[in-house]
Amino acid sequence: MKTIKMPKSFLLKDGSMRNTILTLSKLIETKNKEIAIDFSEIQELEKGDLMVLFAQMEKSIITHRNKLFRKGRLPSEKKIKTTLLSADKIFHINKAIEIPEISDAEKEKLLSPRLVDDIVKDLKKIGIKEYYYPFNVFLTELIGNAVEHGIENKNINWWLTHEIDRKNRIVKYTFVDMGMGIINSHKKAKLPIKYYFFSDKRIVLDALFGKLGSSTKMSYRGRGLPQLREMIENGLVANLTLITNNVSLNFQNGVFIANKNPNFVGTYYSWTIDQNNFQKWKNSQLI
Repeated sequence: MKTIKMPKSFLLKDGSMRNTILTLSKLIETKNKEIAIDFSEIQELEKGDLMVLFAQMEKSIITHRNKLFRKGRLPSEKKIKTTLLSADKIFHINKAIEIPEISDAEKEKLLSPRLVDDIVKDLKKIGIKEYYYPFNVFLTELIGNAVEHGIENKNINWWLTHEIDRKNRIVKYTFVDMGMGIINSHKKAKLPIKYYFFSDKRIVLDALFGKLGSSTKMSYRGRGLPQLREMIENGLVANLTLITNNVSLNFQNGVFIANKNPNFVGTYYSWTIDQNNFQKWKNSQLI
């Protein structure tokens, strides 16, 4: 049996990102084995990161036929233990696509409009009582991208959670698409030859700025990342982290900064929304 010991800081951010991704990669790289996961030393863990672990565990079981077990005791800290034992407000779709063509009506259902609507309405819990329409568009685009790529690859698999901090009036969102990832999807779709001379960072940045379009080659897709970029630049959402394949992206001092990291299977997004973001949108409506 192979044992995977979870790091003390199991977080997909800052200095913890590299170790966390390396730990997750062990789940995906191992095939046809029994794997024991040791949670005992975790001291830092957030709900969104736990959701990503669940997503990678599922992929490990389904794709590589691994059998997973928990080893040892749970962490003693109450907050960490509570997070590990709670799956509250984690939304997940894993759907095999077996038919060659899907109707527009079925695609509309796959976009989970009621779920998106409920999540947008949850902003009232931090004092945003008016409906935040740009957030609906943004979240629908993220799910839409996961759906279109999932249809193409015969499996739709995405996860979403949000953590509501009523005291500080802020919501943190985490979304993960367990497909191929932005870079690998574009490479599979055959990039223009110039990209073979660029780093993978360039692929992600050009996708973000709409220079690559959609790897599905569908004219109506490819809007999700540019939509995300516009919302970040306009301050409508904040604290973006995007991780896909071997690139991570953050928005710092008005600039998108791309960095190299170990390979992350899929595409991870996290961001926050608070009253300041909502007010910037309201102010833009007055101009």
